Amino acid sequence: MGALLFGTAALALLIYLARGFLGIDAGTLLRVIRSSAVTALALIAAVLFLRGLFALGLALTIVAVVLHVAWGGWRPFARGRATGTSGPMTRAEALAVLGLHDGASADDIRAAHRRLILQIHPDRGGTDYLAAKINQAKDVLLGK
Repeated sequence: MGALLFGTAALALLIYLARGFLGIDAGTLLRVIRSSAVTALALIAAVLFLRGLFALGLALTIVAVVLHVAWGGWRPFARGRATGTSGPMTRAEALAVLGLHDGASADDIRAAHRRLILQIHPDRGGTDYLAAKINQAKDVLLGK
C-alpha cells in the first residue's frame, strides 16, 4: 500500500513539474501518461507470463490493448493523418509548426510562415500537406 501511495505522489509531482516548469501542454502530458500506463501494463503482463500466471497475463494484455485502442493509439483506417490527433489545430501545435514561442508578434508569425512556406512549397519539392499545415498554423495564430 505504501508503494502505491509513493508512486501516486511521485506521479503527481512529475505532472506538476512538467506543466509548471517545462511548459508542457495538458494534451501532450495526457498522451505521455496514457502511453506510459499502457506500456506499464504490457510489462506487468510479460512478467506474469514469465512467472507462469498465463490467465492473469492474458487478461492484463487484453486490458492494455483495449486501453491502447480506446485512447487512439491504433488507428488502422485513419488515412492521411501525420499525427494521431484529430480536430482543429491548437495554438501550441501552431507555434510548434512555425517554430515560435508563446508571445510571438504578428510580424514574427508572418516571417516564420514566409520562411517555411518558401522551403516547403509544393513547387519547390514540398508536399501539399506540409504547406497546408504551415498555412493552418499561421491562420490559427493570427486568429483567421
